[in-house]
Amino acid sequence: MARIPIFDDSGSGSKKCSKDSFSSILECKNPKIFRTYALEQEIKKSFIEITKLKEKQNQELECKTK
Repeated sequence: MARIPIFDDSGSGSKKCSKDSFSSILECKNPKIFRTYALEQEIKKSFIEITKLKEKQNQELECKTK
């Protein structure tokens, strides 16, 4: 599982905003919102992985019962 980066909330503004992606803009503008966004993305990835594993398990179970 990917690590969630921890950002400084001090608001020092020392980071330069890059316009590469939505997440990098969020990281620069509001670190707290970015952490929430990053966590949501990790949860979605985990949910998709779990769903795929369950489907694979079900297929294996069907093969064994036939």
